[in-house]
Amino acid sequence: GLNSDEEEEERRLSELHGEAADDDNNGTTSKKRKHPNDTKLTEEDAAAAKEFEEKIRKKIARPQFTPELLTSGSKGLVYLRRSFPTRVSKFRTVVDTQKKVNPNNKMDKRQQDLYKKRQQTSQINMAARYSSSLLTAYTDFARSLFPSLAPADVFLKIEALGSKREVKDFLQVMRDDVRKEYLLKVYNGDVEKVERLLSELEYGISVGGAGVNALMGGGDGGGYNDENQEEVQYDDIVAAA
Repeated sequence: GLNSDEEEEERRLSELHGEAADDDNNGTTSKKRKHPNDTKLTEEDAAAAKEFEEKIRKKIARPQFTPELLTSGSKGLVYLRRSFPTRVSKFRTVVDTQKKVNPNNKMDKRQQDLYKKRQQTSQINMAARYSSSLLTAYTDFARSLFPSLAPADVFLKIEALGSKREVKDFLQVMRDDVRKEYLLKVYNGDVEKVERLLSELEYGISVGGAGVNALMGGGDGGGYNDENQEEVQYDDIVAAA
């Protein structure tokens, strides 16, 4: 064992170099004194770890697909009405130009077959152009409306919300606006006449069409503009919706 002089020297060295000596019955052991910055660093690490755990546990709020998403804002269903007329190519039936230019021109069977084939090809190309532009417009609409879902899933969500009251009411307002715009063009902006016609149209539909037929000029479903003598078909009004 150490004598008293050696023990005293050991204690002096421990105090001088930052070490504390622990003397017990089994002997003398020593350990390093804690550095003042050790406690501070541990507290900072614990705070950072706690903050990180909270971020992991915290769930990021995901956007909800609600009826309001369709009925409010410029990205909802109103987008279809505002942008589609200019984005979607018009589909028109190919006119028989041969008869229009020279109806008396006679073609043999080979020429007729070639002409029909060209007409069919032209019709197919127009249909393809229309379909392509329509699909592109719908896809862009879906991506703009809800970017986190695939377009096909967006359309399924829209279909599921179609039975909601607020969505139905919004669509009806859109239909009414389209009817009114169409009739204003037909009647040269006569708002009073258009509103009267729409009122009679709504009443006529509810009672089986009698009101509409009376307003449109008889039971054949047709009528005319009494100022311009321009024929207006009931089917055209319904189609405008």
